[in-house]
Amino acid sequence: MNKIATRQFLLDSHNAIYQLPLATFARMHQDPANHAVAALAGVRTRAVEVSVEMVERRPWRVLRTVFFVLNFDKHGVLDVASYDAQQLASVATALDLMFRRLSEPAPIIEASHRFTGRTGRWRPSEAEVALIERAALGNIKCRRLQITLAR
Repeated sequence: MNKIATRQFLLDSHNAIYQLPLATFARMHQDPANHAVAALAGVRTRAVEVSVEMVERRPWRVLRTVFFVLNFDKHGVLDVASYDAQQLASVATALDLMFRRLSEPAPIIEASHRFTGRTGRWRPSEAEVALIERAALGNIKCRRLQITLAR
Protein backbone atom coordinates (compact mmCIF):
# COMPACT_ATOMS: atom_id res chain seq x y z
CA MET A 1 0.00 0.00 0.00
CA ASN A 2 1.29 3.43 -0.95
CA LYS A 3 1.73 6.11 1.69
CA ILE A 4 1.77 9.88 1.59
CA ALA A 5 4.60 11.94 3.05
CA THR A 6 4.44 15.65 3.78
CA ARG A 7 7.46 17.87 3.25
CA GLN A 8 7.94 21.58 3.88
CA PHE A 9 10.40 23.93 2.22
CA LEU A 10 11.33 27.61 2.35
CA LEU A 11 12.64 29.61 -0.60
CA ASP A 12 14.85 32.62 -0.06
CA SER A 13 14.97 35.69 -2.30
CA HIS A 14 17.53 33.96 -4.56
CA ASN A 15 15.42 30.77 -4.85
CA ALA A 16 17.76 28.74 -2.65
CA ILE A 17 15.58 26.02 -1.17
CA TYR A 18 15.68 24.97 2.48
CA GLN A 19 14.04 21.91 3.95
CA LEU A 20 11.95 22.66 7.02
CA PRO A 21 11.19 19.40 8.83
CA LEU A 22 7.61 19.25 10.08
CA ALA A 23 8.76 18.57 13.66
CA THR A 24 10.96 21.68 13.56
CA PHE A 25 8.11 23.79 12.22
CA ALA A 26 5.82 22.42 14.95
CA ARG A 27 8.34 23.49 17.61
CA MET A 28 8.68 26.92 15.96
CA HIS A 29 4.89 27.26 16.07
CA GLN A 30 4.35 25.93 19.60
CA ASP A 31 7.29 27.68 21.26
CA PRO A 32 8.39 30.44 18.85
CA ALA A 33 10.54 32.47 21.24
CA ASN A 34 12.73 29.44 21.93
CA HIS A 35 13.04 28.32 18.29
CA ALA A 36 14.28 31.32 16.32
CA VAL A 37 15.96 31.29 12.92
CA ALA A 38 18.59 34.05 12.90
CA ALA A 39 18.96 33.87 9.11
CA LEU A 40 15.26 34.81 8.77
CA ALA A 41 15.30 37.79 11.15
CA GLY A 42 12.92 40.46 9.86
CA VAL A 43 12.07 38.42 6.76
CA ARG A 44 8.82 37.53 5.02
CA THR A 45 9.67 34.26 3.28
CA ARG A 46 7.95 31.98 0.83
CA ALA A 47 7.06 28.51 2.10
CA VAL A 48 5.54 25.43 0.54
CA GLU A 49 4.02 22.23 1.87
CA VAL A 50 4.21 19.27 -0.50
CA SER A 51 2.34 15.96 -0.29
CA VAL A 52 4.33 13.18 -1.93
CA GLU A 53 3.13 9.69 -2.80
CA MET A 54 5.60 7.09 -1.57
CA VAL A 55 6.01 3.73 -3.32
CA GLU A 56 8.12 1.16 -1.51
CA ARG A 57 9.33 3.95 0.82
CA ARG A 58 10.60 6.05 -2.08
CA PRO A 59 9.12 9.33 -3.32
CA TRP A 60 7.10 8.62 -6.44
CA ARG A 61 5.13 11.73 -7.36
CA VAL A 62 3.93 15.05 -6.05
CA LEU A 63 0.23 14.95 -5.23
CA ARG A 64 -0.41 18.44 -3.89
CA THR A 65 1.37 21.68 -3.09
CA VAL A 66 0.29 24.53 -0.85
CA PHE A 67 2.13 27.85 -1.13
CA PHE A 68 2.11 30.21 1.83
CA VAL A 69 4.13 32.96 3.48
CA LEU A 70 5.87 32.97 6.84
CA ASN A 71 6.79 36.18 8.67
CA PHE A 72 9.66 36.43 11.15
CA ASP A 73 10.36 39.23 13.61
CA LYS A 74 13.68 41.06 14.05
CA HIS A 75 15.01 38.14 16.13
CA GLY A 76 14.02 35.42 13.66
CA VAL A 77 10.99 34.34 15.67
CA LEU A 78 8.02 33.02 13.67
CA ASP A 79 5.01 35.35 13.70
CA VAL A 80 2.54 32.72 14.85
CA ALA A 81 -0.41 35.13 14.96
CA SER A 82 -0.12 36.04 11.26
CA TYR A 83 0.39 32.39 10.27
CA ASP A 84 -2.64 31.26 12.28
CA ALA A 85 -4.76 34.10 10.86
CA GLN A 86 -3.79 33.08 7.31
CA GLN A 87 -4.65 29.44 7.98
CA LEU A 88 -7.98 30.35 9.55
CA ALA A 89 -8.77 32.63 6.62
CA SER A 90 -8.06 29.81 4.16
CA VAL A 91 -10.46 27.51 5.98
CA ALA A 92 -13.11 30.25 6.20
CA THR A 93 -12.81 30.92 2.47
CA ALA A 94 -13.19 27.23 1.64
CA LEU A 95 -16.23 26.91 3.90
CA ASP A 96 -17.73 30.09 2.47
CA LEU A 97 -17.43 28.74 -1.06
CA MET A 98 -18.85 25.36 -0.07
CA PHE A 99 -21.89 26.82 1.73
CA ARG A 100 -22.53 29.40 -0.99
CA ARG A 101 -22.94 26.57 -3.49
CA LEU A 102 -25.53 24.97 -1.21
CA SER A 103 -27.62 28.07 -0.57
CA GLU A 104 -29.14 31.06 -2.28
CA PRO A 105 -26.67 33.82 -3.16
CA ALA A 106 -26.61 36.54 -0.51
CA PRO A 107 -26.68 40.18 -1.63
CA ILE A 108 -23.91 41.08 0.84
CA ILE A 109 -20.99 38.77 1.49
CA GLU A 110 -18.66 39.16 4.46
CA ALA A 111 -15.29 38.48 2.81
CA SER A 112 -12.61 39.98 5.05
CA HIS A 113 -11.15 36.49 5.54
CA ARG A 114 -10.45 36.30 1.80
CA PHE A 115 -8.17 39.33 2.00
CA THR A 116 -6.36 37.98 5.06
CA GLY A 117 -5.86 34.67 3.28
CA ARG A 118 -4.46 36.34 0.17
CA THR A 119 -1.69 38.03 2.13
CA GLY A 120 -0.47 34.60 3.17
CA ARG A 121 -0.17 33.09 -0.31
CA TRP A 122 2.21 33.38 -3.23
CA ARG A 123 2.19 32.13 -6.79
CA PRO A 124 5.33 30.29 -7.95
CA SER A 125 6.86 30.48 -11.40
CA GLU A 126 7.21 27.32 -13.48
CA ALA A 127 10.91 27.20 -12.58
CA GLU A 128 10.08 27.43 -8.87
CA VAL A 129 7.50 24.64 -9.16
CA ALA A 130 10.09 22.44 -10.89
CA LEU A 131 12.67 23.20 -8.19
CA ILE A 132 10.21 22.41 -5.40
CA GLU A 133 9.10 19.16 -7.03
CA ARG A 134 12.72 18.06 -7.53
CA ALA A 135 13.42 18.78 -3.85
CA ALA A 136 10.25 16.99 -2.70
CA LEU A 137 11.15 13.90 -4.74
CA GLY A 138 14.68 13.87 -3.33
CA ASN A 139 16.36 14.71 -6.64
CA ILE A 140 18.27 17.69 -5.24
CA LYS A 141 19.90 18.33 -1.91
CA CYS A 142 18.36 21.05 0.23
CA ARG A 143 19.98 23.23 2.83
CA ARG A 144 18.82 22.88 6.42
CA LEU A 145 17.81 25.82 8.57
CA GLN A 146 19.76 26.43 11.75
CA ILE A 147 17.37 26.88 14.66
CA THR A 148 18.61 28.96 17.58
CA LEU A 149 17.43 27.57 20.89
CA ALA A 150 17.12 29.97 23.81
CA ARG A 151 19.37 29.13 26.71
